[in-house]
Amino acid sequence: MYFPRGMNIRLIDFGSAVNNTRPRTSLVCTRQYRPPEVIMGLPWSASVDMWSAGCILLELWTGETLFRTHSTREHLQLIEYITQRRIPQLMIEQTKGCVYIRDVVSGDGGGM
Repeated sequence: MYFPRGMNIRLIDFGSAVNNTRPRTSLVCTRQYRPPEVIMGLPWSASVDMWSAGCILLELWTGETLFRTHSTREHLQLIEYITQRRIPQLMIEQTKGCVYIRDVVSGDGGGM
């Protein structure tokens, strides 16, 4: 990517930003930039910002949204397909009884 000298890039739109002193919810990150732990309703940390930044950088590079979906099932399937890695079993087990999520990522519900 080429940026002329003196050109600055500013990231804005902090509509889903959270304060570390408040309880965390699963409503964080724009859907297309959400990492698996957020999609699956698992505990998350500031590392979700790295996932989101990676998605944004790839979008800037290619001009295409990496995870263009509005479906949880499809989103998790795309993550597995693009990364060529299954969602870790420990994450699946930690979904706290969410059979739908477990089925999607284990392959029982049409996952990769």
